[in-house]
Amino acid sequence: LHILNVETGTLATLFDPEVRSSYHDFVFAPDGSGFWMATNHGREFHALVYMNLVTYAQTGDAEASLSVVHSHDDRDIGDVALVGQTLVWTENDGGYSKLGALNIKNGREVKLPELMDGTYTLSAAKEAETLAVSIRGPQTPGTVVAIDLSGRLARARIVGHPTDGGLPIETFSAPEDVRFAAQDGVMLQGLLYRPETGAGEIPVVINVHGGPTAQARPRFNPLAQYLMTRGIAVLDLNFRGSTGFGKTFTRLDDQMQRTNAVRDVADAVAWIDAQDGLDADRVAVMGGSYGGYLTNAAVGTYPDLFRAGISLVGVADWVRALEGASPLLKASDVIEYGDINDPDVVAFHRSISPINTVGNITAAMMFSHGANDPRDPVAESDSMVADLRARGVEVRYLRWPDEGHSVRKLNNRVYLYEEIARFLEKTLTED
Repeated sequence: LHILNVETGTLATLFDPEVRSSYHDFVFAPDGSGFWMATNHGREFHALVYMNLVTYAQTGDAEASLSVVHSHDDRDIGDVALVGQTLVWTENDGGYSKLGALNIKNGREVKLPELMDGTYTLSAAKEAETLAVSIRGPQTPGTVVAIDLSGRLARARIVGHPTDGGLPIETFSAPEDVRFAAQDGVMLQGLLYRPETGAGEIPVVINVHGGPTAQARPRFNPLAQYLMTRGIAVLDLNFRGSTGFGKTFTRLDDQMQRTNAVRDVADAVAWIDAQDGLDADRVAVMGGSYGGYLTNAAVGTYPDLFRAGISLVGVADWVRALEGASPLLKASDVIEYGDINDPDVVAFHRSISPINTVGNITAAMMFSHGANDPRDPVAESDSMVADLRARGVEVRYLRWPDEGHSVRKLNNRVYLYEEIARFLEKTLTED
């Protein structure tokens, strides 16, 4: 973390930790004497801290000038905003956002109104003592709430309503927070979208996010909601390497530990098998980007566990994908995957590439890839599809000439979601 004196042009390094840390959501005090931020510097979870620039100017000791304002042992502090004399922040509680606030004059807690469940993004007005909270949750694709903090009691009102497109969004279901141990004892977490059905066991889609430094959170998820109406459950899995569960957990799949995340997907099937009402014999795995890699790897490494797989812009050959990355991506890839110029790193990633196990795949497969993908070249999916079709494995391939590392255009997205739903209904619910 650096600080720049804009008058002198002097750039100073505040923190350069041995164990990588993140620093974000900087909010300066009105008098410029310091700033608040969220960081996991020197700790497992992100805390709200204050950097005293007066003390730092006097001592030159950044560590001694840093103090913790608010923290938890099991969750991250997120967005930070200053509204008048009230400092407000979000907390990541199992994926759901919670609000916290205090008065910077007296240090007392400020009680805020309860808001609907979901994930929150904060924005402070420049003049008025008003906080805008953008909410994305299971029952809203985006509601904006304004909280007036000028009085003794904070008051909230909805100022932005999302359009529902004719859907009964109020009937959409919230996911269940589930946790279970992987076979090596690491605790995993997921969000289970379970349809309300009668007797009998229901099929499950394990959804694995990209990144891998990301988190499955209870945002608006129209595909999961639709699949529930078709009698299919969705387990949105936070495998090791995901964010939101501490610095150590995020690093558990780094470099030579990559295959442990693939094993987490298999362990999720074992958890499904132990649950009442879920059918472990009818499981699909689905994911995009890094989640596409996990999908490709899981169906090839554990072919007996999955009836179907949906790989969206997924990696087939790690060496090709990492060597072809842009200079910007290569700079961060060194941390996550290792130096691709190192022969040992090359050998390891060649050994774990899903193209090596494509011959084991027996599940029905669906692939989607943009021809202009700058992150994972379309050749990644081309090679998987060609090999599978040569062996007579059922494959549905959507190769988009006008898309890149995701499907962005509305018409294409609608078509993609329709095809995903149709594919899963056919492979998981039909005899």
